[in-house]
Parts: sequence; C-alpha cells; structure tokens
Amino acid sequence: QLGGVGTYRFGPSFDLGLRAKAGLFANWAKQRTHFINDLDDGPSDDDIVKKRKSRTTAAGVAEAGLFAIWSFTPNIALTAAYQILYTAGLALAPEQLATSNAFDSFSQLDTSGSVFYHGPSVGLKISW
Repeated sequence: QLGGVGTYRFGPSFDLGLRAKAGLFANWAKQRTHFINDLDDGPSDDDIVKKRKSRTTAAGVAEAGLFAIWSFTPNIALTAAYQILYTAGLALAPEQLATSNAFDSFSQLDTSGSVFYHGPSVGLKISW
C-alpha cells in the first residue's frame, strides 16, 4: 500500500488538503456449493452434488479524498471531506449465481467484481 497527503494552510485556522492511497492485495476466494435434487420419495447419495472452487487473484484498492479543517481553538476543529473508494478483483455474491439452470452449472467462481463508494463526511475533532 502506498499513499500520501498534501495540505495547504490558508491561515492560522483553515487547512485544505488532498489524500490518496492505493494498494495491491491477494484475494483468496473460496466457494462451496451443495446441490440437493431430491425428486423421488427416498433420499440417496446421487441426490446430492457437492462442488468446491478456490482461486487466488490480485485485488486492487484505490482511495482518494479532499478535506478541509477549520480550527476554532488549538484543541477543537471542524472537519469536512469528500472521499472515494474503488476496489477491483473481488468475488461478489451476486456474480456467483449460475447463468443457466443446467444441472452442473451451479458451481462457478467469478473474481472480476468491483465496487465504487463515494460520499461526504463531517466531524468534530477534539484533542488534548
């Protein structure tokens, strides 16, 4: 993981800054599926199909944000920020569902998923 923060001070009580970081991580994805197809009256060993899959892939994470800090006193400050987070190379649950209803198509492991989060935040920072 590698990142940095840059801050510009506009005066004794107001700072504006930018932070960013990114990383490359190992993603150990595992899936276990038990498919029970019991259409007759008695259970038997051929009614249950068990499948397992596992895969190790690289997952990337990138985070960035713009922030402002307004200090009321040396010990009390109001903070506001807007942050974004992007992660790729994930095995997300909805992408693991079978794309057909064939008997042997239920066990798959897709690690190409990605998510993107973003939003504002505000806070009160008190230090002593």
